[in-house]
Order: sequence, then C-alpha cells, then structure tokens
Amino acid sequence: MLFRLFTAALVVALCFFLYKSYGYRYVLDDVRDTAPAATIMGPELAPINIVAYLDYGSSWSRRAHPVLLQILSENPDVNMIIKPYPGLSERSVLATRMALAAIQDNVFLDVHGILIDTPENYSNDYLKKAMQLRGLDYDALAARANSPIVDEMVKDIKKEALLLGVNTTPHVFIENAPVVGGVSFLELEKIVSEVRTGRR
Repeated sequence: MLFRLFTAALVVALCFFLYKSYGYRYVLDDVRDTAPAATIMGPELAPINIVAYLDYGSSWSRRAHPVLLQILSENPDVNMIIKPYPGLSERSVLATRMALAAIQDNVFLDVHGILIDTPENYSNDYLKKAMQLRGLDYDALAARANSPIVDEMVKDIKKEALLLGVNTTPHVFIENAPVVGGVSFLELEKIVSEVRTGRR
C-alpha cells in the first residue's frame, strides 16, 4: 500500500516537473499562433517573440512598457504580443475589456497606448478626452466592453494565464524564458541576445 502511494506521488511529481519544464511551451505556442494581428507590435513574422501580460491598473506594468518598446526599437528581429491582463480593481478590468473590444476595430494598439500611458488615478472623462483626441469612440468601446465576445476573450486570457503561472504583472515571456516584475533594459537585452544565439 505504501509503495503504491509512493509510486503515485512520484508520478504526480514527475508530471508536474515535466509540465513546468515543457508543458507551458505548448501553451505559449498556442498563444502565439492564435494572437490577433492587431495585438502584435513589430514585424509580424519576427524570429524572436515576446508575450507580455500587462495590467493597465499596475504601476509596474506602466513602468515596464517603455522598456519593452526600447527592446523592440533596438532589435528589429523581435516582436511583441500584448496580452491585457485583468487585475483586481474594477478600473483594471474595464480597461482590459476596452482594449479587447478594440481588437474588433483594429485599433487595439491605439487604445493600448492610451491605457498604458494614462496616469494611475485617471477619471473616465480624462480617458474619454484622450481617446477622442486620437479619433476613437470611447462610448462605443465602453459599450462593446461588456459584450459576450469580450467575455470569452477575458475567459481565454485568464485560462492561459493560469496555465502559464501568470499571477502578477508585468509577466513577460521572451520566447520560452519567463521574466516577472520590473526588469531593466540591459537585463531584457541580455535575455534576447541569449535567445538569439541559442543559449536559452
């Protein structure tokens, strides 16, 4: 009996180890394969890919964003898929939903740029004016943010985030290398270089 329990525990531990080592890579492959073109920054077919889970309500995500943009600007063989991640606050959830709704109009990157650069304690009026200045319809986006389509998109993001172990932001994957929290440009550049030369 003890032997069976030990064997079962060993199998579970082995499966967990294998998933942690290799399983999330299949999830990332699916994330990359199914990412809408509107959510991709940089060359769509770049050989090196970054998947960035960002929370519009997180000051750490806002700080990380310009660093990620610098990586893209200085590495033409890198692209980035933006994955809006709904945080705990109501404002974060609404912002995520508005960004996802913008995918349908192919204005995701415009809306993303506004949301990630907006001051932390913004008002809805502030956001509405910022979008109007870019020629975007805030009211239409806010209405579509609660559509069944966006509901499913939020569910999908939460599901893949759970499988990838994303529970805080920013949470970035440079190919298969996870990077969590605030990281400097030099640290990210080092990882990109290692991925490029096959050392990661």
